[in-house]
Amino acid sequence: MAELVARHGVHQTLINTWKRQAMENMAEVFDGPIMVQNADNYAPLKGEQVAALVDEIPQIEYLKEERQPGPKHIAEVADLVSDQVKCIFGGAGGKVLPDELRRGGNGNMPACELADVLA
Repeated sequence: MAELVARHGVHQTLINTWKRQAMENMAEVFDGPIMVQNADNYAPLKGEQVAALVDEIPQIEYLKEERQPGPKHIAEVADLVSDQVKCIFGGAGGKVLPDELRRGGNGNMPACELADVLA
């Protein structure tokens, strides 16, 4: 954020407003499928917030639920939106994939730095 403020010479509130407007209007200008990544380390959404987002933006077809513990949160989101999305992925390198699958997950999307380990 500090880098953007310095580069553009505006207050961070304006940048946050631009970000919110971009998120709100993205679905209007993009007609392809949208994937939402919900991760602990960034700005995680609660299950109800994910469901509201899926209701509001019909192009959301895929979710990657990375809040920990993964299986618990996958179950929460699956209960709310599994009939509205094509796939709910887990993360965490697939360490708890069997439990995620039992709780409504459809697969795993490991980080790109694990590709050589998994191939």
